[in-house]
Amino acid sequence: MPTQPGQKILIGLHRCYGVRNFETHWPGALRRRLLTTEKAIQIANLAESILAENEFTVSTSAVLQLVSRSRCSAYDCEFVALAKEQRVPLVTLDRQILHDFPRIAVSLQEFIRE
Repeated sequence: MPTQPGQKILIGLHRCYGVRNFETHWPGALRRRLLTTEKAIQIANLAESILAENEFTVSTSAVLQLVSRSRCSAYDCEFVALAKEQRVPLVTLDRQILHDFPRIAVSLQEFIRE
């Protein structure tokens, strides 16, 4: 999937779920005292403010249609649906997405080569 300079790219690097799941992925760092509570809150607030204007919603019916024709989770299909809607490639490391959606998904290695 060739891209033009400046084209929007949707990068779904799975297992790095972003700000909306901050509270589910960082408790371990707090418990191991790698972050203070204050620092974690500061990071979360900063990330939320940066992303506040850049959130997207996808249609549940579009997601369910993708789920019904793939072996991917609904969570993963949300990324696929968004990439489709935005008409951008989904750059991912997820093998199942790459297998089930070859017209939309592109591996990170392939993306870097282009």
